[in-house]
Amino acid sequence: MLTIVGLVGLVRAEDNADGKKADAPKTEAVDFRKLKELVPAELSGMKRSSCNGERNKVGEMSISQVTASFKKDDNDGSPKVELTVIDYSNLEMAKGMAAAWTTIEIDKDSDDGFEKTVKVKGNPGFFTWRKDGKRGEVQLMVGQRYIMTVQTDNIASDDVIKTVEALPLDKLAALK
Repeated sequence: MLTIVGLVGLVRAEDNADGKKADAPKTEAVDFRKLKELVPAELSGMKRSSCNGERNKVGEMSISQVTASFKKDDNDGSPKVELTVIDYSNLEMAKGMAAAWTTIEIDKDSDDGFEKTVKVKGNPGFFTWRKDGKRGEVQLMVGQRYIMTVQTDNIASDDVIKTVEALPLDKLAALK
């Protein structure tokens, strides 16, 4: 639902100052079923527990999204990963969603954790890690089209990037 609300806001933001519609992107989002095919059954020793997809369209813009969950086992303290891949079907829209961390360098450290810009297999991203619960989040712009978010629980900071590197980023970038 948040995807749709955000998309409606972006559609409205593309209106010109005189209230007329700006040229909407004509590119269709990739079928979410193709995105689901790229989600591995296992990731860094964790088995996939769910994988869902959807496509939403507002006007000429479409968005496909896939979410997947991975977990080591059912124990509360076990490693877990939540993966989201969104195809905004438009380079400018994807850049707008990721502008802060694709255009600047960030390196922040505290007693609680850190935030920094990263490159994972050549893809620009933003990595946040919190010591409490060993919680990490990496957002990547893959293939200048897809925004991938990987959220982790109970995984050491060094292993978070290794987990992201284990995903088929090259195959995703090539998907059109």
